[in-house]
Amino acid sequence: MKQENVMNKMKKTIRCIFAVALMASFNANAALVSIADVAQQESEGLDSIIAYDSLRNSGDATERAWMTQSLEEFYGHSFDPISTITRLEFEDDTAVDDFWGDPVGTDSMGGDIHSGSMVNEPVHYLVKIGGGRASYDTFLYRNVGDLALATIGLGWMEHFSDFTGNNFDVYRISHVSAVPVPAALWLFGTALIGFIGFSRRTKV
Repeated sequence: MKQENVMNKMKKTIRCIFAVALMASFNANAALVSIADVAQQESEGLDSIIAYDSLRNSGDATERAWMTQSLEEFYGHSFDPISTITRLEFEDDTAVDDFWGDPVGTDSMGGDIHSGSMVNEPVHYLVKIGGGRASYDTFLYRNVGDLALATIGLGWMEHFSDFTGNNFDVYRISHVSAVPVPAALWLFGTALIGFIGFSRRTKV
């Protein structure tokens, strides 16, 4: 029994060390987007970038840890660790690399807006761009409005990542993945809806 307890403690210690190492790998570059910039993006009908980082050549474990930390910092409360991320599927068998088709408009930063229908309907999703010399290549998006639709403004991506059209191939995507919403966020949303309903009743 004692040996089992010792082994469990060792496993916990190893997990903690691994988690700290993952955090250290991206904390130096990670950045959260200001509430004002998030609001501006969403006022333009765009899904909003809420965090970005340089995670070039990183694995899923690093990305999951970064997304969990970013969600916690952005929303201001703890989340269950993200254990899986799933490659997004687009309708009509559109390949991820072909997502950047003909633009549907222009955002306030002067970049093209691209939109595509998604099968997964994620509340958050990750876009990771390959190649180029951008300062940041990984973007965490909050899906706004129709969850079956991804709407991305390239001007905002350029604004946060410091790339320019002269030195970065924006059309090359490493992957777009759905980010599972931890249970804590669903509980928070349910409580908020209940509170709104209660407020309306008391006003009547």
